[in-house]
Amino acid sequence: MTLYLMHNAAGSGGVEKVVSDLALGFAQAGETVEVVHVWGGTGATGTLTPRWVNWLSSRAARHTSRMPLRRLIRSSPVLRRQLARRLRQQVPDTPDNAIVAMDLEAGQVLADAGFRRAPTVVQYHNSFRMLQSGNGLPLLAALAPNVDATLMLTDEDWGAFSSAVPEAKGGHMRNPTRLEVATSSDPRAREDLVIGLGRFE
Repeated sequence: MTLYLMHNAAGSGGVEKVVSDLALGFAQAGETVEVVHVWGGTGATGTLTPRWVNWLSSRAARHTSRMPLRRLIRSSPVLRRQLARRLRQQVPDTPDNAIVAMDLEAGQVLADAGFRRAPTVVQYHNSFRMLQSGNGLPLLAALAPNVDATLMLTDEDWGAFSSAVPEAKGGHMRNPTRLEVATSSDPRAREDLVIGLGRFE
């Protein structure tokens, strides 16, 4: 089986880190993994993964609009159809392939591709509160019936999402990024320690 991990790499370093950790973990377990960049422009941080694939055409790669690419993908059915067609050309629609979209833009492209035999998953790696804060909830609610599963970050997030979108199938999957633990017996614990966390809610 080949596992395809999709994401919009432009300006989304957090998702890229999660994608990289997942890809390396599955590859170390002996699975075949491909990382699909919906957009691989200058915003990509270039984290090493087993294989990079850029689905965006040269026309889109020369994109100079002032509209952020995230909004462009969300608001342009023509661009999404182009990306979906390219995805279908590159990934055979067989049960031997599984495709996981790691952000909402990639999820839109995946849903538009209309795979029937290959399992499809959209994984939202932020909290349900973050999903509610913009137009993410109606977008993910529209995607959920068109993929095989929707995964949220925690069990509580999945409970909130499945209550809001009863027809959704799925569950939760925590982010795989490891945090190093400093215990009281660790020499570093006796020194000043600075810990940074993002996206406080």
